[in-house]
Amino acid sequence: MPSPCSARLADRSRTPGDADQRRTLADQREADQQSAAVTYEELRDQLAAGDDTVTALDLATAHFQVERTTLLVPPAKAAIKRAEKAVEAHEAQTSPTLAQWLHKVIEKNPFAFGLQGMPITVVPTVPQDAEGPAVFLTQTKPTSTDLGTGMMSGTVWVHVVLPEHATWEYIAFSTGAKRLISDAGLARYAEVIARQQLTSPKLTIELVDVEPELPVLPIEAPEHAAQGFRRHGLPIGRRRWRPD
Repeated sequence: MPSPCSARLADRSRTPGDADQRRTLADQREADQQSAAVTYEELRDQLAAGDDTVTALDLATAHFQVERTTLLVPPAKAAIKRAEKAVEAHEAQTSPTLAQWLHKVIEKNPFAFGLQGMPITVVPTVPQDAEGPAVFLTQTKPTSTDLGTGMMSGTVWVHVVLPEHATWEYIAFSTGAKRLISDAGLARYAEVIARQQLTSPKLTIELVDVEPELPVLPIEAPEHAAQGFRRHGLPIGRRRWRPD
């Protein structure tokens, strides 16, 4: 029998496509539980009606089958949530559109964010052996995109790795985000929250209504044009794209 630890490791290694399989399994577990409960009640009704062909083994087996199938339902449902989180993590790591957007904004003026002299990188996860000074941008949840306008929203994690004995104040990053993102009209809302300070500052920046860098096709465009945009994963909205 696999240990609980090995089961957790297996959960982490599941592919994003596993979510549908987990939903199917959970549905089957619930169906099995309901069927077992019906069978048990039918056997009880037969005995109550005087049918002595129902043996003690039949009744005991049906009773324990109800208990067995009932116990299997909650872990099957919990596996769905784990698989869905794996899907979200996979999508965020393979398509970190907001982190990439923020990277470009910071690189244009790192001094305004208090990150001058620090290499800034978008990564799926922060390297365990990372040495400072360095800044890593990550996403743990996929970017939310308004299908009507193409506007993007979501959260980006900002991990600042400092050399030994160095300090850094996150207030500069917060000020830069307000001045160069919110006030500049690049996003409707940008709030910076300090999650951890001192030697390894960790921040999150919540972004709402970020202008997409990709062209957004007008919603009244011809269908053949819309099909081309959909094929390449480009947004279709009400705003017309104006090339730089």
